[in-house]
Amino acid sequence: MSKFIISLSSSEANEYISAFFDGNTILEETFKKLCNHMYKLDDKVMLRGSETVLGISKNNERYRFYINKRDRYSIKYKGWEKPEDFKSENIETYFAENIRCNEYFLKNPDECRISTVNASKTESRKTRDEQRYELWKPIKEKATKAMRTEQNASVELIEALYLKIVDLLESACNNEEIFTTRDGKIVQIRILSTSKMTLQQLGDMYTLSRERIRQLETKMWKKLSMGIYCSKMEHFVLYREQLIALLSSIPDDMLITTIAAIKLKNQHIGDWLILLYNPSKTEEFSMFVKQAELTVSQNNVVKNVSSKHTRLKEAIDIVDYISHKQEIKKTGKNYNSNCPFCKNNSFVVFPETQSFYCFSCAKGGDVITYVMNSENINYSEALERLSKFANIDFKAEELHNKTSIMKEAARYYHTQLRENVSATNAINIIHSWGISGKTIVQLGIGYHDKNYNGLIKHLTKNKMCSVEQLEELSLVAQSQSGSYYDKMRDSIIIPTIDCNGNVVCFDFYVVESKRLYRYPNTEIFHRGSNLYSHNIASKSNKKSVIIVSNYEDYFYLYGKGISNVVSTYLPKITQEQLYLLKKQFKVLMVLSNQNFNVVECRQFCNKNNMFCDVLDLKGDESVK
Repeated sequence: MSKFIISLSSSEANEYISAFFDGNTILEETFKKLCNHMYKLDDKVMLRGSETVLGISKNNERYRFYINKRDRYSIKYKGWEKPEDFKSENIETYFAENIRCNEYFLKNPDECRISTVNASKTESRKTRDEQRYELWKPIKEKATKAMRTEQNASVELIEALYLKIVDLLESACNNEEIFTTRDGKIVQIRILSTSKMTLQQLGDMYTLSRERIRQLETKMWKKLSMGIYCSKMEHFVLYREQLIALLSSIPDDMLITTIAAIKLKNQHIGDWLILLYNPSKTEEFSMFVKQAELTVSQNNVVKNVSSKHTRLKEAIDIVDYISHKQEIKKTGKNYNSNCPFCKNNSFVVFPETQSFYCFSCAKGGDVITYVMNSENINYSEALERLSKFANIDFKAEELHNKTSIMKEAARYYHTQLRENVSATNAINIIHSWGISGKTIVQLGIGYHDKNYNGLIKHLTKNKMCSVEQLEELSLVAQSQSGSYYDKMRDSIIIPTIDCNGNVVCFDFYVVESKRLYRYPNTEIFHRGSNLYSHNIASKSNKKSVIIVSNYEDYFYLYGKGISNVVSTYLPKITQEQLYLLKKQFKVLMVLSNQNFNVVECRQFCNKNNMFCDVLDLKGDESVK
C-alpha cells in the first residue's frame, strides 16, 4: 500500500528516504536533489512510496518518476519504455526529464490521472497486499520485537537454519513444475552453491552467452524468491509454509544476528530474508541487520557456515554411516528400517539424494541431521563426530591453509620491495634503520605500493584463496560500500617468522605518515607469546641473547652483525616469551632504557638456572 508524505523536507521524509536507500548516501542525496527540483516546478507534488518503490506524485496522479529497489536501484520516468540504473552522475539528465515530465503532466492531466479502471486495479492490488501482509504478519511482528531485544549469536542455529533454507530452495529448483532443469541448475550453481561455476563455464555447458546466463540467473532467482514470497500458485505454497515455519522458529534475541550472518554468507538469500522480515511501516530492520553484520563478521566460525557441512556430506555416504548405527534393508533403489525417532517401520534412506525421511514422524534431512537427532547433540558436536568418522582434521587443515596464505603474502611483499619502481623511498628508509642487502632478505622485509587491491589480485587468482580468508587474516578490509581493499598500502612490511618457518604476523610502517601499525592478535599469532626474529636468534649458536622492545634497536644491532637478538614488540617480557628463550639460551641481556620488568626476569632466571644481566646504556634513548 502506498504512503504519501506532503512535506518533502520534513524529518519523516528524510527518514523514509534514508531507510529506502539502505544507507547509500550518494543515491540518497541524488534522489533528494531530484525531489527538490521537481517541487520547485510544481509545489503540489508529494513523496509517495511503498517497501520497494519510491517516487514523486500527486494524490490522484500517476508517478512522474519513481525508483525501484527490487533487483537493484533503477529509475523510470513517465513516457520511458523501460527503467534505467539510477546513477548520481546522470543528475543533469534527470533534471531535464523533470522539466519534460512536468510539462507533460500539465498538458495531459486526464491521461496522467489515475482512472476509475486503474483505481479498481489499485484496490485489487491493495487487497492482494493486505492478504500477503496477513500471511507474513507473524514474521514481521517477530522483526519488530527483535529490534527491541538485545541480540545474541548462535553458530549452531545459524548453520542449521542456513542449510535448511538452501535445501528448501534447492528442492524448489528441482521442481519441474517451477523450473526447467537448466534454469533450476543455474540458480543452484550460481546462487545456492558454495563452489560457483563461472559464467563462461555455464555458457559452454548450455551453449549460451555469458550475458544470457547472467540474465537467466537474475530472472530465475526473482521467480523463485518472489514466487515463495507472494505467488498464489500451488507449486510455491509448500515451500512458503516450510519457510514460514523455519523463520518462526528463530528466537527473537537471535533473529537479527542470524539474518546478518546468513547475509554475510549469501547476500542473495540475506537480502531476500530482510524483505520477508521488514515490518510494513518501517525500514529499520534492514538497518539493524546492517549494524549486526559488523559484529557478526568478526566471528570467523560464522563466516564459514557451510564449508565443513558440505565437505562431510561429500566424504560420508549416508547409507554407510546409518548402517553402522542401525540395521537397514535394501528395497529397490532405497533402504528401509525402523525409525530411530518414532520406532515405526517407515524410515527410508535415499542414496541418490544422500538423505533420509520418516513417513510417520515427518523427520528428515542429511547425515548431519541424522546424527543430531539420533544422538541428541548440537550441530557443532555432530560435525566433530562425523569428522572423526571420516578421518578429517579440520583444525589442522585450516591452520595449514592460513600459514600457506601468510607465506605467499610475504613472498608477494618481498618481491614488491625488489621489483616495484615506487619502492625507492621505502628502501631508503629501511637503509636508515641500519639494514641493507642480505639482511633485508634474511628478515623478509617487504613493501606494498598505493595500489588498493594488488595483494587481493595476486592471492585470489587461480582460486588460491578467497577474499574472505584474507579478511580473516587481517590482510584486507571491507569498505562501507562492500568492496575489499588491501590494508597495508604505501607501507614497509615487517613479517614475523616463527621457528617452524611460518609467517605469523605483519607489522607495517606507512611511508607517508611515518607511523608503525601493529598486526592484531590472531589464532596463529599473539604478541605475548611470540618474539620478533626468534627464529634467527635460535640459529646463532650463542648461549646469550639480547632482548629489545622495538624494531629500531633490533635493526641497528642486527645490521651490525649481532644475530643473537630478539624483540618483544612491547616494553614487557611475558612468561611465555621467557619460556621460549629458556629452550635455547642461558643468559638474558636486557637494556636499561627499555623499561623492562627486570625483577620478573631475574626471578625467572633464578628459578631456571639462568642469568639475567642489564646492559646500562647510561641514559641513552637508543642503542645507536
